[in-house]
Amino acid sequence: GRAEITNRMITIRLPASIANLGKEFTVQITPIIRRNQTPRSYTKIYVATNVEINKYTGDLEFDVFGDVGFFDWLLIGVKN
Repeated sequence: GRAEITNRMITIRLPASIANLGKEFTVQITPIIRRNQTPRSYTKIYVATNVEINKYTGDLEFDVFGDVGFFDWLLIGVKN
């Protein structure tokens, strides 16, 4: 998926049905800049929490923290 941090963090929510497909999920984060944009620094870092099931909604979710900007994320898990 692709997301944008506008204020230091964002929560990514996935449908509860994803939890039925796998377990032991991990997230890979890749910073994205526009093609004609010159980055101020190449050291942009994004940090993700563990992927967990929200006990109220049953949805799978994780938080990403970092500088304002766009990033791509990839969810990887072990098939059930």
